[in-house]
Amino acid sequence: MKDYYSILDVPSDAPQDKIREQYHLLLHAWHPDKFPVPEQKVKAEEKTKEFNEAYNILSKPDKRAEYDREYSFQSSNFDHTEKDREQKEQKRRAEEAKRHNPEYERQRQEQTEAKSQKAQAKRQRAEAEVQRKKSIGALGWVFDWLQDNIGFGRGGCSGIGCGAILLLLLIVFGCSIIFGTNWFDIGF
Repeated sequence: MKDYYSILDVPSDAPQDKIREQYHLLLHAWHPDKFPVPEQKVKAEEKTKEFNEAYNILSKPDKRAEYDREYSFQSSNFDHTEKDREQKEQKRRAEEAKRHNPEYERQRQEQTEAKSQKAQAKRQRAEAEVQRKKSIGALGWVFDWLQDNIGFGRGGCSGIGCGAILLLLLIVFGCSIIFGTNWFDIGF
C-alpha cells in the first residue's frame, strides 16, 4: 500500500486545507506541459497520477479514515516483524562473533566460576548460621529475637529503652536459671 501522505509530502495529521494546498502546489510544479523532454514528461505524468490518487483518498474524510486504519495496521505490523527480524539477526551475529573470540570463552568460564563461588559462599553462610543458632544455648534465642524484632545490635535500637528491655530480659532469665524459678508462671 502506498504512503499517500509522503506522496503529497504532508504529515498524517494535516488538515484538509493543507492537503489541498500541497496537492495544487505539486500539480503545478509537476505539470507535464512544463517539461520539454519526453522522458521528463512521462515521469511528470506518472507523478501527477500519484498526486491525483493520493488526493482522491486523503481529500475525502471517510476514505481517509479507512486508509489511516489500514495503513497504520499494515505499517505497524510490517515494522514490528521487520524490527524483530533485525534484532534477531543482530543477536545471532553478536553471538557468532563472540564464539570466534577466544576472550569470550575465557570470560564465560570466569562468569560461571564466579556464580558457582557465590552459590557456595551463600550455602556456607547458611550452614554457619544454623551452627551458630545451635551453639547459642539457652539465652541465645533472646538475643536473636532482640536483633530480629527490635534491631538491637544493628543500629536499629539505641538509647535507654533498648538497654532497659535487654537488662530486664537478662534479669528475668538469669534469675530463673540461678534460682530455678519460672518467672513467667508467677506473673509480675
